Amino acid sequence: MTKLVVSCGDPSGIGPRLATQVLNDSRADNWTVYLTGPPNLWRSLGLVEGTHRHLIGIEAGSTEPGKPCIEGAHIQTQALLQALDLIDSGIATALVTLPINKTQLKAAKQPYAGHTELFRSRYPHAELVMCFRSDNRWIALATDHIPLNRVASQLTPERLIRSAMALHQVSGKPIAICGLNPHAGEAGMLGSEELRWQTTIDKLQALGIPCRGFLPADGLFARWTGHDAILALYHDQGLAPFKALTANQACQISLGLPFVRTSPDHGTAYNLANTNKGDPGSTRIAFETALSLAKNRSINVLD
Repeated sequence: MTKLVVSCGDPSGIGPRLATQVLNDSRADNWTVYLTGPPNLWRSLGLVEGTHRHLIGIEAGSTEPGKPCIEGAHIQTQALLQALDLIDSGIATALVTLPINKTQLKAAKQPYAGHTELFRSRYPHAELVMCFRSDNRWIALATDHIPLNRVASQLTPERLIRSAMALHQVSGKPIAICGLNPHAGEAGMLGSEELRWQTTIDKLQALGIPCRGFLPADGLFARWTGHDAILALYHDQGLAPFKALTANQACQISLGLPFVRTSPDHGTAYNLANTNKGDPGSTRIAFETALSLAKNRSINVLD
């Protein structure tokens, strides 16, 4: 049975409340879930406790919904570290991370700037690829949180191949790779990067990865049915159209880690944290995707 561990994220944000809504739904009754963060936080949100709900965090100072604070930054950090300890010990096999606040982490002088930075530090041999899923639509990013003026220099053939392979493995779909330049360079008239990287497509096909590229991103997204998984070359090229299409019905997946990790595709939403207006759709998908991927991974290991 897959066992999930949830890091509570910012206790002042919307994450814990949406997670509580998902976990209190009857569809989640049989999920075995370990919850980090102060137990009183979860109880105050109305989490229904039972044999499949394990509150493993330690009590901490009080926080208020919608009001980020230094205490909340410390809680975010300790909750995530505790969740990773549970993963590394083998007790849990999949991790769902709820939204954190990077500005608060910096203000509290915490040792990492966000989830991905911590993962890359803690698992230095992991080659992380940011991926997102919404129903039958899958997308990954060949580069993620870097300035736009560094994208071209970071896009090595090795990185393109690694990202495309990881996306194909998790989605099971053919890969459509965006071009870097407008009109995918227009045969070199609007940029030559696509011409230099064309051998990458040949190498992927030789490895048995069905793929095509490089393709103009605007037309690709306009006609996207989900038949292909899309590999975008930089953050906003992929996520601006993807989020416009999926509207809080998607989750993030970190490919390349030694365990399954998913998260909702939204932030802390302090303005909604103390209301009933938040949509738990993305949080539900993060839970369901984590369970599905962990189950598939265990089957592959047994095979």
